[in-house]
Amino acid sequence: MCGSWLICFLLTYFNVLPTKPDEYGYTARTDLKVDAVTSAPWFHVPYPGQWGLPTVSVSSVLGMMAGVLASTMESIGDYYACARLSGAPPPPTHAINRGIAVEGIGCILAAIWGRGKLTHHLGLSLTMGPVHEQVGSRLVLQTAGVLMIVLGLFGKFGAIFITIPDPVIGGMFLVMFGMIAAVGISNLQVQVHAAQVHTDKPKNSFTES
Repeated sequence: MCGSWLICFLLTYFNVLPTKPDEYGYTARTDLKVDAVTSAPWFHVPYPGQWGLPTVSVSSVLGMMAGVLASTMESIGDYYACARLSGAPPPPTHAINRGIAVEGIGCILAAIWGRGKLTHHLGLSLTMGPVHEQVGSRLVLQTAGVLMIVLGLFGKFGAIFITIPDPVIGGMFLVMFGMIAAVGISNLQVQVHAAQVHTDKPKNSFTES
């Protein structure tokens, strides 16, 4: 992802990419949202209600309920997928209940502070090394969470990521959701080409995605 971002930056810097919005390749430029970087503060502490009082309507409540139900079902599958990728036993029911409850609390806090919530990084991190070097530790994700909170206080740092071109973000999502789909298929132990594929190995799942 960083490599693609760098290539887009160089193509933008040397004015290789088109400058007209209706031309193919324009969205790959990294200077489309540079104003957000210049206007972002160097240091900012988010606080509850910084975007004003919340508004409530029937349509928004029903829409959010549908999104929460879909996210809950997805999270249940993610828990099993993460356990499989990290070599842990399947999570028991009470652990899944606690996970859904904590996710709900996290969504409420994120809404109060006006911030988003990021997940689904464990699968990608597990594919970056040899099988015997994989790490599925809560400490890794806890450390990443603390880093995100600290770095989120620096407005310029967060604004820089706004310059990531949409095609690069789209490629990242293709890999991420491809990994999720591949792990789901691996749970079914499907037969491909009349032979069982060893999809229990994260690298194979990454290749299939």
